[in-house]
Amino acid sequence: MNTSPKNEYATRLTLLTRAKDQKDDSAWVEFIDYYKKYIFAIIKSVNIGNSDAEDILQMVIVKLWKVLPEFQYEEGKNGFRFWVARITKNEVYSFLRKSKSQSSRIDNFKNEPDREYMNDQQVTDIDEIAEREWRTFIMNEAFAAIEKQFTEQAMQAFHMKASGKSVKEISEALQVKEVTIYKYVNKVKVRLIHKIDQLKKELDI
Repeated sequence: MNTSPKNEYATRLTLLTRAKDQKDDSAWVEFIDYYKKYIFAIIKSVNIGNSDAEDILQMVIVKLWKVLPEFQYEEGKNGFRFWVARITKNEVYSFLRKSKSQSSRIDNFKNEPDREYMNDQQVTDIDEIAEREWRTFIMNEAFAAIEKQFTEQAMQAFHMKASGKSVKEISEALQVKEVTIYKYVNKVKVRLIHKIDQLKKELDI
């Protein structure tokens, strides 16, 4: 039985409110779990190694826990995930500046044209990275949610079509009629778009 979208995500604002109470450990753990992968993706996107990235992730989580009670949600304005991205960016900068072992990497970042975000005056790039990683995060979460609702063959057909394969090629590879491939692809596409829209509304708080 599929979990209702309303039951699965509509309590996100309530969970945020609960998580702001630093005594409610279970609410905090449940809430931050939704954003860990997004935070880690931003950190990794600026070429930081896994070990350091894990350290920064923990720094961000601790910082979020400390300042979350100050966060005020206002519908229609930049929400929690923008706040998360900004705190993550600040922790990345702070980590690289404080670590002597990172000094040469900082210099390299400053000297590379497309790594200008290491300059305090230039914040656009990492903000764009955060936006791109959010879209990727939502897409991956949507795929993970819907793939359980389709057969492996249907998902294979969709991925093959997305990679540029023709319906004829997919039909031959999977040994399935072309009309069935069309049905697979369209059904997955419709469900994916719906799930993406749902996640945007419910997680982008």
